[in-house]
Amino acid sequence: MMKDPELGMKIRKDLADGSNAGVRGTPTIFINGRRIRNRSLMGFQKEIDKELSKIQEKAAQGLDER
Repeated sequence: MMKDPELGMKIRKDLADGSNAGVRGTPTIFINGRRIRNRSLMGFQKEIDKELSKIQEKAAQGLDER
């Protein structure tokens, strides 16, 4: 694979992490750990708005997102 065994281990770990996360190719986009299938501007906006809405709801309830 690579001459540097440490680099090879890092690459194999990255590949395994991606596979476990559901990455099937590049680019694969995630927003807050969820894979985005609709990669249009409207798709991004919809998913970002969903996540912002969740944060705003928690803030309104006095819950901390962290």
